[in-house]
Amino acid sequence: MLDGYAPATANRILSALRGALEQTWLLGQMSAEDYHRAARLSPINGEVLPAGRELLGEEIAALLQNCIEDPRVIGIRDAAMICIIFGAGLRREEVTTLSMDDYILEDNKLVIRGKRSKQRTAYLVDEATAALTDWLDIRGRNPGPLFLSLKKDGKLIYGRRMTPQAIYHILATRAKRA
Repeated sequence: MLDGYAPATANRILSALRGALEQTWLLGQMSAEDYHRAARLSPINGEVLPAGRELLGEEIAALLQNCIEDPRVIGIRDAAMICIIFGAGLRREEVTTLSMDDYILEDNKLVIRGKRSKQRTAYLVDEATAALTDWLDIRGRNPGPLFLSLKKDGKLIYGRRMTPQAIYHILATRAKRA
């Protein structure tokens, strides 16, 4: 079964098969001995690698270079966002939930709220701190989302968080340009 299915799918199929065998036994169409022998299927163990792939250092550098070459506000924001995503290992959803309160300037750290209400701390490296400082000089230090959406003319939309899909689009666009 491992040749055609992921381990979780194969185990779901085995579970359904065990259920069908049990119903067959309950209906009296098979003996208890046959049922127990047939239902003694061992679960399938295995691991599946997560979707996607790890970016190489040169690819991340090319993304950042593309942002640096963009003199607009969006280039500065995207550079800070990319530095934080790769420097702190954030998911797109985690970037969207970051607020100004989550950045502790004195300790140079971010408090990240992840899946299932888990929290963790990420300390920023110098490059990420510099990129974030450049972004905050434009954004300002007022409360709200750390990364704001922008209008087409480049003006900030205060209080409006970016979406995970917007971050995906930004990364895909920057990757094509890079």
